Amino acid sequence: MSVPFSTSHPRTPFVFLPPNRTGEQARHLIAHELGHFILRHSRLGSRDAHFEAGKFAAAPLS
Repeated sequence: MSVPFSTSHPRTPFVFLPPNRTGEQARHLIAHELGHFILRHSRLGSRDAHFEAGKFAAAPLS
């Protein structure tokens, strides 16, 4: 199973998603990865970074 991830080159962000996601899942994953960029996470593997990005992604829903 492939997982979503993001990177940038040099200042242009790129988000890569697995092709087998629904539209709703894809929108949430894009928002989550965008949260990493906007929150300027340098350690993407940390629990705190994923929690904050998840909150960022969910914010428009609340």
